Amino acid sequence: MYSRKLKEAETAYTFDDFLLVPQASLVEPKDVIIKSRVSKNHEINVPIISSAMDTVTESEMAIAMAQEGGLGIIHRNMSIKDQVEQVKKVKRSGDLTIRDVITINPDASLREAHEIMEREGISGLPVVDNGKILGIISRRDIEPIINSEAEKKVEEVMTKEV
Repeated sequence: MYSRKLKEAETAYTFDDFLLVPQASLVEPKDVIIKSRVSKNHEINVPIISSAMDTVTESEMAIAMAQEGGLGIIHRNMSIKDQVEQVKKVKRSGDLTIRDVITINPDASLREAHEIMEREGISGLPVVDNGKILGIISRRDIEPIINSEAEKKVEEVMTKEV
C-alpha cells in the first residue's frame, strides 16, 4: 500500500533534497506557541508527557515536568495510599511563596492594572490599601472590558472574597 502511494505521489523528497541553514529562522523562539490540549479544560505549555512507568514517573519527575510546563503521570504500580501521597507531593510543590509582590491600589484604573500585568508578565494583582488586602484583580476580570471601561476603578471589578 505504501509503495503504491509513493508511486502515485506528485512530488517525493528525500533527506538530500533539503538544506537546513544553521541558525536561520523565520520566527523568533519566543513567538512560537507549543501548547497542547490534554483534556477539554486543560492545556500544557510544553507538549511533553512523561511515561506512567514505575521507573520513570513518581512525584519528583512529575514536579520537574510541571515546572517546565509539561505533565507527569504518576504510575499505578503502588498502593492507592502511596499514589495519593505522590500526588499530594506534586500538588504541594506548587505552593511557593512569592517575594516582592506587586500590588495595586483600589483607586487605580483598569488601564493601569492591565499595563502593570503586561509589563511584569503576571496574570493578577492583589488589591491593597494601607497594607490591608482588599481583593484581587486578574486578567480574566479585565480583558473582556478593557476596551470599553478602561478608566473604571479596580475596586469596582476586583474579586473581594479572598
